[in-house]
Amino acid sequence: MVRVRPIAALAANLDVGETTTLSLAIEHRGLSLVLMDEAIGRSRARALGLRVTGLVGVLLAAKRSGLVPSVRPFLDRLRRSDFRLSEDFVLTVIEGAGEA
Repeated sequence: MVRVRPIAALAANLDVGETTTLSLAIEHRGLSLVLMDEAIGRSRARALGLRVTGLVGVLLAAKRSGLVPSVRPFLDRLRRSDFRLSEDFVLTVIEGAGEA
């Protein structure tokens, strides 16, 4: 098990999971891609010069790689859960995936 010491300066406005994720990414800068969906955590990651994507970015990469035929069913399922995606964002993603 990897032990990561969270960097205290990161903790403001972030939960422990986000803080630990960013701390680990900093320790392995250049070797990692931060997967984070919360806006403040993504913003902090970018400010630290880290590569960051979210769940929708992973879905788009999976489609481009041929791992899934379509992102639309996943987006529909996410929208039925408590995962917040605006209608405009979903339409943009579907268009970007060539599914419009």
